[in-house]
Amino acid sequence: MQPKIVKLPNIGIGVAAYFAVLLAFWTSSQFSIHHEQYQLISFVASVVISAVLVFHLKVLLPIILAFFSYYLHVGRPFEVALLYALLLPLLPIATALLFIQIEKRLEGYSAMKRLLAYSVTFGLFYPLMSTFMISVISALSEQLHMTREFLLYSVLGSALTQLTVTPALVILLAMLLKNERHEYLILDKLLRRSSKTSPSYWLWLLCCFSLMAVAIQHPSSFTLYSSCFVLLVLVIVGFGKHGLIRPLFMGTLAILVMANDSLNRVNTYQILDEQFFGLLLILNVVTVLGYFVGGYAIKHYELAQQQIRAERIDPYTGLFNLSQLEEDLTTIPKAVLIYLDLSPTLSRLSELGHDGKAQLIRQIFQFVNRNQDENAKCYRPPFSTGVLGFIEGDERMKSFVAEMAQQLDNFQFYWRGTSISLVSPTLHCVVVKHGEDLTDVVSHLCEHQGSNQQVNWIDGEAIAESQIDKLAYIQRVFKNNEFELYSQRYMKLADPSSQQLSFEVLTRVKTSQDNRLLPSEFFPLINQFGLEVQLDQWVVEQTFRLLSEQVRHWCRVEKCAVNLTARSLAMAGLSSWIIEKAHQYRVPLDKICFEVTESSALQNEEQAIETLKVLRTAGCKIALDDFGTGYASFAYLRRLPLDIVKIDGEFIKDLPFNETDRLIVESISNVANDIGLETVAEFVESEQHIEMLKQWHITYAQGFGVYKPKPLVQVLREFETSSVV
Repeated sequence: MQPKIVKLPNIGIGVAAYFAVLLAFWTSSQFSIHHEQYQLISFVASVVISAVLVFHLKVLLPIILAFFSYYLHVGRPFEVALLYALLLPLLPIATALLFIQIEKRLEGYSAMKRLLAYSVTFGLFYPLMSTFMISVISALSEQLHMTREFLLYSVLGSALTQLTVTPALVILLAMLLKNERHEYLILDKLLRRSSKTSPSYWLWLLCCFSLMAVAIQHPSSFTLYSSCFVLLVLVIVGFGKHGLIRPLFMGTLAILVMANDSLNRVNTYQILDEQFFGLLLILNVVTVLGYFVGGYAIKHYELAQQQIRAERIDPYTGLFNLSQLEEDLTTIPKAVLIYLDLSPTLSRLSELGHDGKAQLIRQIFQFVNRNQDENAKCYRPPFSTGVLGFIEGDERMKSFVAEMAQQLDNFQFYWRGTSISLVSPTLHCVVVKHGEDLTDVVSHLCEHQGSNQQVNWIDGEAIAESQIDKLAYIQRVFKNNEFELYSQRYMKLADPSSQQLSFEVLTRVKTSQDNRLLPSEFFPLINQFGLEVQLDQWVVEQTFRLLSEQVRHWCRVEKCAVNLTARSLAMAGLSSWIIEKAHQYRVPLDKICFEVTESSALQNEEQAIETLKVLRTAGCKIALDDFGTGYASFAYLRRLPLDIVKIDGEFIKDLPFNETDRLIVESISNVANDIGLETVAEFVESEQHIEMLKQWHITYAQGFGVYKPKPLVQVLREFETSSVV
């Protein structure tokens, strides 16, 4: 459901605008240069502009009446008060209306461009026009004499007002009206979503409030300025990381406190000196810097969102993937997943081809948008021939699904001059609650075939029972110690006959038929039930135990590589636990290499980097596994403390036949060699692979064409036997 916006009646808007302008006159008097009769921080202009930006011309008459009332109250003649009321609001109103038109032209453009348009319009155009009007009035009036210095103060003060006070008032109005669809409120919420519960956010907020309290309460101007400038540094640092609104409010408050204190000094001594001018200049520079940082944060976020959308939208059908579905369901406590299986239709249209199938799915998506909700999303489940959607689970859900099923009877697929109805369309539905594993639920949902019913409601508890069976199985594997360590050796390409032992530790699961389950068969269960840390610790300890028992000639062991998952790396005590186990089993850590999987994003990158640094300091090597498959490959090369890069087998297996893969592997090798990293090529299957990899100075080769995986204990025993010989 969309959030409700508080809609005031026109008379309510008018009354509020009238009194807001009158209050702004009084507030502006607190920021005036008395002997020059000039408002340095014009709250009046800010209130007028923000009111017009939000309510447009509905507030025109109340603004004029407020100006007229104020000038009558301060003793101006009736004709002069009326003239001022008609002329003085013209520039802020006209500038606000101009910006509204600019915003309309920029509709569809990025928030960064609209922020730039605002800063140019109100931070440059308006101050210059306002100062120009003052200079014209000065030239026409014999009573007023404006110096160049004063005009410069006017530009700086007006720019400072419009870049701080006005946006703060616009945001405040949106918050008071509960307009949660306001673009910058949404952007602020999205920017701070990841950090609002982190300790760094609360520490930042506490420091800001503490500095502001010191600045307001302490009588010393030096302490006030020092506290406020430190606060402004925190504000600039906080832009983006802690949203936009909180840094904006904090920065505006700090600037107003400093401006007020400086104006008190100016009004006491009645002199505009270089110190005052310098402060104004610095505050404007800091404000512009804040806009740059905020703009960069917005641009960085928008680029990241574009990348996420590109990764989450199927380019052929325009449907979202399961990652987007998981995110969309995070705020919904109970939902109904609806799956339309297209197999009965597609089985009769075998000549459609890929384009035709994609067109069918697109037309169904458009049909749902027209008949149900224009903002509805459809999703493409992996390895299925259907369309997935959801609705909120409430008392109307069954009638809603029944209505949708009836509408699908009227759907026509238009293709090359003909129209086709769906064959036996069945909607398979299941209720899911917040926190359930969507991957498993969707997998079961998409397994159901078409039926004679228009709607097929599936029992969610049956899926849950399947979950319990899987959990019981994987727990039994841990309890009965049914894991087994295998290893696969590396070949050193510069010296293929080298007797040095380098290998990767692999994990298998023993079965009752004396078979071995591969990681691709059991690791999804480990990941599904959050048991990665438990498995990693088992592998590390058992590897250290076997090394301690079997290896006597450590000088001939070059490296033993062990994988660590992203969840394990996020654990604060992992490095100390590993070092403790190495001491317990007397394993030299300079022989150990830990591999980080690049295709799975680090859950807590700061903690992961700290863990890897500690392990590296202790002597371990660090390798980046599956390089090239993730979304941050080269960024990881810069951020992570690495020694080795393992090139993903997807780029290796077709090397002899694929020119693109050859270029990719060669470029990765060049980058790695230039920054001093060793390289390992996975999936090496032939002598032809080996010869090509040697040309590019790849350090190691790994794959079935080099060494096949064997039980770790067998590899270690064979190695020790050869060492003795």
